[in-house]
Amino acid sequence: SVEQISALLSAKQPEVAAAVAKTKDDQQALIYRINDLQKKVLEAELKNLPAPDTTEDVFLFQKDLDTKAIRNAVNDLCTRYSGYCGIFVGDAETGYSFVLGSATKDCRMAATVLRQAFGAKGGGSAKMIQGSVTADEAEIRACLIS
Repeated sequence: SVEQISALLSAKQPEVAAAVAKTKDDQQALIYRINDLQKKVLEAELKNLPAPDTTEDVFLFQKDLDTKAIRNAVNDLCTRYSGYCGIFVGDAETGYSFVLGSATKDCRMAATVLRQAFGAKGGGSAKMIQGSVTADEAEIRACLIS
């Protein structure tokens, strides 16, 4: 194993541990960078949402985002919008993971609607739910806004 690791890292066998530690540090730095970039993309997308005085409910559909960033963004949206605020990550083919919150509506009702319409999985509290659903964006929007 040490020989194989040494070859993979282009490091002499006595330097393998240091090379692995460096690789691990580099990976962590990349993760932080990716999270930072995702946060910036999400912030830009949130600025493009309709103004709070023109709509109650807002939904954002993205391909890939960090779960913590999603939860934080939904919490922020709930302070500005009066209806459901949801972020769906994934696609219609493989399904979406979602976080949905509201300061005024019972999110458990949205969970029930998504479960009945699409067999969605998940749950949570009156203020916030999370889960997964397989449907296309237009169907999800229509289901939650109607």
